[in-house]
Amino acid sequence: MESERREQQLAYRNNWKTIYNPSPVYIKNGEIVTELSRSSPVTVFFLGFVPPVIGAFAAILTALIFHICRYGRLMDVNYQHKWFYEFARYVYFYSGIAELFSMIGLSLLGERENIQVHVILFYIFGFCGVSFFIANLICHRHSLYFLHPYGRLSYYLKLTFCTIYLLSIPILLTSFVLYWKVCLTDAYDVFAICEYVEVFLNIAYHGCAFYDIRYKVIFAVRHVEDARQFLGNCPKGIM
Repeated sequence: MESERREQQLAYRNNWKTIYNPSPVYIKNGEIVTELSRSSPVTVFFLGFVPPVIGAFAAILTALIFHICRYGRLMDVNYQHKWFYEFARYVYFYSGIAELFSMIGLSLLGERENIQVHVILFYIFGFCGVSFFIANLICHRHSLYFLHPYGRLSYYLKLTFCTIYLLSIPILLTSFVLYWKVCLTDAYDVFAICEYVEVFLNIAYHGCAFYDIRYKVIFAVRHVEDARQFLGNCPKGIM
């Protein structure tokens, strides 16, 4: 009798499911778990660009919050320098947060409003970006994210973008000094081009996160209830 009642309740909640083939309703630890909807990483990445500012901010912040926990759980157990890995993991998180807020500052304050503050924010953005890139590479290389099918592709793409980013820094600094101290107007054009190139490389580096979670992560919305509210005081064997 109790078993039939249980099946009826679960069948009723199965009708709540919506999109992207959610899993069946199940009972775990005395709770009814109903998966209302499920989204693929492709959908989430698309929503990160609509609207551009709010969506990108929310997507990056969410990725940072969840990624630091996943890096902690997925560290390679054979890696011997665990303290260094933990250090890189926290550098990854805090430099990513600083990079995010400096990016917001750059978006709000253009070079025409205050060129000095804009340049200072850009260098903070660049420094935090480099710290984030290197820390992310360390964590990626010594975690399960490095595994196939896309782990190594993502790692080598990140390494390539990071290398180009580092090579462009001397050109960026030299061109700005020539413009600021020697007043060469052409040097500012070089600085502006390098600025856009670095922003593009930053976006490309972050875009590699798609390969980190493709076929590995599913985003789901679940509704969790106490099973006893609907199934009564069932014996533990049934729960």
